[in-house]
Amino acid sequence: MKWTAVTRRRVLRIIFVAYWVTLFGLTHLSKLPACPGPHYKDKFAHVAGYALLTGLALAAWHAGGRSAARSALVWFAVLSSYAAVDELLQTLVGRSCTLGDWLADMTGVALAVAISLIRAGKPPSATDVAQS
Repeated sequence: MKWTAVTRRRVLRIIFVAYWVTLFGLTHLSKLPACPGPHYKDKFAHVAGYALLTGLALAAWHAGGRSAARSALVWFAVLSSYAAVDELLQTLVGRSCTLGDWLADMTGVALAVAISLIRAGKPPSATDVAQS
């Protein structure tokens, strides 16, 4: 079966939405099993979770050239905002909301955006940032 670009994007979008819903559900469980070992392993889970979420978003809504930088900046803003809201909402189910968790989330988002821009071959210029 040969996949067209449209079919590939549709499948990636379905995977992205399913992963985002799963991530939301997991982050809002009142009790999660503790990560064994040092407490910083939890931060790696935050980084990995948000890097994957961002990578899926960027892959599903891929645009080349200058649009890649603009798309990356838009997803950076959307997922940065979502990460903050996600942390705040966790207090409603008895979990903590910490700056460290949000910074770990942001690190994952930034990492995926940076990789996407490097792969696109064009880091955002001041002009791209100003036009966004």
